[in-house]
Amino acid sequence: MKPVTFSMPAIAMTTSDVSQCLSTEKTVNSFRPISKDLLGDFSFSAQALGEFVGWAGSSSVHRSLQVGLEIDDYLFFTDHGNGHSIATGSISFDVGHSRGLLTSADRYSGLEIGAGSIAEGFSVPKDMVHKAVADSLECFVPSGFEFCPSFDLATGPAVQLMNLMRFFRTEICGQLVVSPIALAGFQEMFCSLMAQNMQHSLSQKLVSARVNSITPGQLRRAMEFARANAALPITIADMASVAGVSVRTLQANFRSFLNTTPTSFLRQLRFEGARRDLIHAAPTATVTNIARQWGFVHMGRFSAEYRSHFGVSPSADLGRRS
Repeated sequence: MKPVTFSMPAIAMTTSDVSQCLSTEKTVNSFRPISKDLLGDFSFSAQALGEFVGWAGSSSVHRSLQVGLEIDDYLFFTDHGNGHSIATGSISFDVGHSRGLLTSADRYSGLEIGAGSIAEGFSVPKDMVHKAVADSLECFVPSGFEFCPSFDLATGPAVQLMNLMRFFRTEICGQLVVSPIALAGFQEMFCSLMAQNMQHSLSQKLVSARVNSITPGQLRRAMEFARANAALPITIADMASVAGVSVRTLQANFRSFLNTTPTSFLRQLRFEGARRDLIHAAPTATVTNIARQWGFVHMGRFSAEYRSHFGVSPSADLGRRS
């Protein structure tokens, strides 16, 4: 992964400090200063998987920073405390309770942190986002493509994206063994939501774009591919590629012919796979390990959905035929 550098005049946090911060920051109240420099108390932590990076930080005092990033990915900034402002060249954007910022990292040049700031953010690979845009529109992404920088934190698609950011840090990154299926699914979902819901220079084209129909054979190829590879970290884009269509076209035709989505279809296959493994599990196997092998990292949600699908709890099926 490309390096991310922050020129922050502060004592470096220890590995245990970062680990503690990341493992506990599930609510606003969990953001708390856990280190100190000459200016005052602060915290900063970051965690990465693949090319995605989630970060969180707070400061008890005002800070003015210049930032150098050796990447051109997309950056999200939010603040639950007293706010901060982001400089992108000669333009400055305020970030606070109601407004967040989405910008390209190569435009990000400075940061003014307010006293009492409680911030979090996310770095998303630009190439993955542009691929999601291209799949949604069935076209190439032009060189001048850009997102609307300011977004509403109270309503709209940004709310779901913020929840996904926290899910990434606390559930996916919080596991000792990361599920490749869960990571691949998260990356595709996040980029698709950005492409299809956040305002950008091609949004109007997305609204008016016509959806192509596909043949039963193409739909069948996508379904057969999913059935054969559900235990692997395949994505909806992989299913669309096998069918020879775009992701958007595959999604629309799944709804038309099967009254479901490719995501729901693939998720159902993985529930069925998890149930097979649970029923035939060895005495040493656990529900948690089997669920994570199939990409389910939130055990409470997995148990509830499992019972909804099959009428029994995962623990009731564990080792039933071993």
